[in-house]
Amino acid sequence: MNAPRFFQFFFLLAALLGLGLARAQAYDQLVATSPDHPTTWVNGATRVHQNLRWSKEKNMLYGDVTYSTADYADNAHPTESNDFSLAFPSVHFDAATGKFTANGTVVATLQHGLFGDSVALAPNIELSIHRHHGVIWGKLLVGNDE
Repeated sequence: MNAPRFFQFFFLLAALLGLGLARAQAYDQLVATSPDHPTTWVNGATRVHQNLRWSKEKNMLYGDVTYSTADYADNAHPTESNDFSLAFPSVHFDAATGKFTANGTVVATLQHGLFGDSVALAPNIELSIHRHHGVIWGKLLVGNDE
């Protein structure tokens, strides 16, 4: 391989890696994290549901998540399901505007509906609830407006 072709290949590879990293880091600024870290060791469980919920009684925003083995269940191994709630105490609610903020960033809004209230994430916010070695972590991340 001659030198100019090598450099063309190297720069193309570097550009592709850079684009991949930029996309992977689109939601890398942490806005809020939950201090709650419940554990689950259900083998083969996958996350089937996650959402935000406002508790007016506790004045607290929660991230709810469900893990289930429904995809792998059979007669010998019945479905197991675990529900968890993770509090986000650093998120504050402004009743006058219906907005939730953390560290000066609007992360969600409270929406009133026919069957009750729901919490809608702001367009540039991601709710990330994931399990790592049996420990569940909850984060609110800010990204770009793509």
